[in-house]
Amino acid sequence: MEKGFEYFVTYLANCTFGALTKKKSLLRPRLSVVGCSVGIRIRPSAESRSENKVYSEILTDLLNENGREWRLHNNCRSRLLSTELIDYRDILAAQNPDVLIINVGAVDAPNREIPKWYSDILFRRKWLNLYGVATGLYQGIIRPYCRRPLVSVRMKSPWVGINRFEKSLVDFLNFVEKDLKSQVVILGINSGSERVEKELPGSLSRYKEYNQKLKEVSNNFNCTFVDMSELTPEEYFPDGVHYNVDGHRWCAKQIFNAIKSEIKP
Repeated sequence: MEKGFEYFVTYLANCTFGALTKKKSLLRPRLSVVGCSVGIRIRPSAESRSENKVYSEILTDLLNENGREWRLHNNCRSRLLSTELIDYRDILAAQNPDVLIINVGAVDAPNREIPKWYSDILFRRKWLNLYGVATGLYQGIIRPYCRRPLVSVRMKSPWVGINRFEKSLVDFLNFVEKDLKSQVVILGINSGSERVEKELPGSLSRYKEYNQKLKEVSNNFNCTFVDMSELTPEEYFPDGVHYNVDGHRWCAKQIFNAIKSEIKP
């Protein structure tokens, strides 16, 4: 009899603890990021593994300092274009983020030496049976010898034109506004570097144009826009695109300072 009562009390305690733990888990605020490889690459990486954190991880640490345990979902992907944002509707609906960071434009804006369909093969988006041949041709001939002249042959065209870029952002933000109601942060595009301009001529002016469009759309939807154009490549993104450790830290602090007043304690 006493053992049975003891088992019952233990069972009741476990159920109560489990319910409280589940409730605490459900109450954890969520941070989601969607964008290109700028959100997942560190170039060059740090020597210490503990310092190898992208801006979303550093931001999560900063948010956790107020005592709440934030859950991070980093949905960034190599070569993600603005036109692909809408494909993340179901993923983001499931994550239901309190704060959503959008990091696009660095792939859309530059003038390109190859058409998008060729890029789809290189990034394994389609026609996988052509991957080996296409990659060999690109790495062996196009990239080392033909990038700059092919940009001119293609009349200095980006993969996503400015009007389509704007429409893709508007369509995605309409979804966010209607279904998620998240606090939205839009990251600006960094200014690029001379290396990018040398290999893909005309791209730096494109960065400025697309960055301005990001800012306009952000204002129209009352999003928080974080301007990255003042960063210098030598100090913060040596490869001309991806941030180094200092770049990610700077980015995280700028986002945190921009949203901390609206974050519930």
